[in-house]
Amino acid sequence: MIRKNKHYFTLVLIILTSLIIKIVLILKYQNSLTLFSDDLNYVKSAAVLVKRGIYIFHNLNEPLSL
Repeated sequence: MIRKNKHYFTLVLIILTSLIIKIVLILKYQNSLTLFSDDLNYVKSAAVLVKRGIYIFHNLNEPLSL
């Protein structure tokens, strides 16, 4: 029983630490992503995946080889 509680406590501690780090980063950087960010490429890639059914990242005319 004690061992189970220790694992539970460790898991909760990791989750809370992760949450605190994420909140601090969100408050510090807010919405400061620029168009030069990789995030824009992920959004474009998702749009092409939905429209054409192919996964791309660098070039819109070339599908990613898996």
